Amino acid sequence: ERAYFLERITQEERDAIFSTSDVVFARYPREETPSIKDSRPCLILGSNDRGDFLAVKMTSTSLDRVWAYQIPKGAVCASKGSIKYDSWLNLNRREWIPPEDIVFWCATLKPEVFSDILSRFKHPEG
Repeated sequence: ERAYFLERITQEERDAIFSTSDVVFARYPREETPSIKDSRPCLILGSNDRGDFLAVKMTSTSLDRVWAYQIPKGAVCASKGSIKYDSWLNLNRREWIPPEDIVFWCATLKPEVFSDILSRFKHPEG
């Protein structure tokens, strides 16, 4: 239903819908074959002048690594929406995603959670 809505809006309207700290489903490049994209959850970290979004890959596979960040399911970390599964951000997997590759919005993280994630790029030990 939401994907249908996104197909009917203009590119400018679509760009205005998404912003940093949003968890979205997007067509994300595969690690082994970047030319192939799979729809998967990711977190928007920022954007550039062309309107592309810098996103970090999200997975339901438990990652016990210094470069991973756990996000529990539900609304505990979200200011809007919720996370469907216990998830981990792979902070090593960042890609520029064009706005047309975003399929739908899932949640917006709380500001303090998003700030903590960004701080991991400066201090990965946590």
